[in-house]
Amino acid sequence: MDPVRVLDTLGGAARLGTLTGVGVSRRALARAVAAQRIVRPIYGCYALPKASRADILRAAYRAELCCTSLCEAMGLPVIKRDKAVHLVVPRDRGRRTDDRRPTTDVVLHRHGDQIVPEEVRVPVGLDMLGLCADRMQQLVAIDAALRQGLLTLGDLAAFAITDEARLQWLRDHVDPGAESLLETMTRVNLVGEGWAVRSQVWIEGAGRVDLVVEGKVVVQTDGRERHDNPVAFVEDRRRDRACVAAGYRVLRFTYQDVMANMTRVIADVRAALAY
Repeated sequence: MDPVRVLDTLGGAARLGTLTGVGVSRRALARAVAAQRIVRPIYGCYALPKASRADILRAAYRAELCCTSLCEAMGLPVIKRDKAVHLVVPRDRGRRTDDRRPTTDVVLHRHGDQIVPEEVRVPVGLDMLGLCADRMQQLVAIDAALRQGLLTLGDLAAFAITDEARLQWLRDHVDPGAESLLETMTRVNLVGEGWAVRSQVWIEGAGRVDLVVEGKVVVQTDGRERHDNPVAFVEDRRRDRACVAAGYRVLRFTYQDVMANMTRVIADVRAALAY
């Protein structure tokens, strides 16, 4: 049995016992390592050359990714990168004195009495995010997971790790229609000012806009990918004109505006509302 194909089905990395358990021989592993088709990055663990550190540690610890590590693996937004790999292991999982697995920049979260099953790894991983990230990071990840169909509102209601006060805040602010972390962060901060905010509003001639504040001001948030896209630049200005023609005032904010100067964003929206 080809170890490369098996490793690919196992997420890029696996322990020796896992590989031999599905029929990969030690001889096949040795040949693949010699040919540099696979590597042995940690004692007792094999991986594809392209495997990430998170993939390798997940396999080495017989664990599942959680928190920001799960977000990165699933393509969910991360506000601030965490160099540590976050793993969830069963509560009673011990560690021998001769254990060779890395401990630097590895965070082990203990939960349940078995490895988290595949069907609930996203809900558990995002619930566990409440232990090591602020509530805004948890919310942007949940919004994105809801939009992508990786999580349901029922899953959110069943969270049992996040503390109750934060969970209530998440329920109050979650929006499955949010299309970006910039939109989520801006919406939450504007709502915090006491303004009525609707997201993903359809405006004739302009299409859907990110946010409409108090029925008067359209707020658009532009991610980094749009900054250097000349086609998007022209289309965005056309849509802005359509919004103005429909009677709205339009404010457009960049990634840097939202991430580094939310106070200015709020002040600009307040000025536009008062105009």
